[in-house]
Amino acid sequence: MNPNRNKKTSKTNPALWMIILCVALSALGVLLIIFGINMMNRNTQLREICTEETTGIIIDYYETGEYKRDIDDEVHDSRRAWPIYEYQADGQTYTVQSDVYDSAGKKRYSINEAITVFYAPNNPEMHYLPGESGSASLAVWLCIGFGGLLLLFSIFAIIKFFILDKKPRKR
Repeated sequence: MNPNRNKKTSKTNPALWMIILCVALSALGVLLIIFGINMMNRNTQLREICTEETTGIIIDYYETGEYKRDIDDEVHDSRRAWPIYEYQADGQTYTVQSDVYDSAGKKRYSINEAITVFYAPNNPEMHYLPGESGSASLAVWLCIGFGGLLLLFSIFAIIKFFILDKKPRKR
């Protein structure tokens, strides 16, 4: 008696899995590209809307993280620090924590340092700091670039597995 006789054998179709993988990677790529473009548009809109300039002051830092030891017993500083600053617009004081963090050991600003803040005249809560666009730009281009690579990879995979492999080969 054959022991494998009663076992169900299931054959998976590699083409089906390749289609699923390509669709998933394409969707992720498109979403990353859309997210990156939206971030780029938001940064551009902030710069167009926030036209009034005022002076703010760094009042504190919000810090998280710790020192960590690696396998070679070397100490690494994983602490992060977000600057907290105040600015005045239309007679009101606004206190804000920055969206961009620094390494706690290498802070961009010192406490009580004056900074330039641009805000929207009709909505003073909407603002930006001129020096904070660098990391946002990096995030934008990383999203767009990685999304584009995923999209290209899935297109090449579709061409390879479904178009080139279907052509008859010369013998």
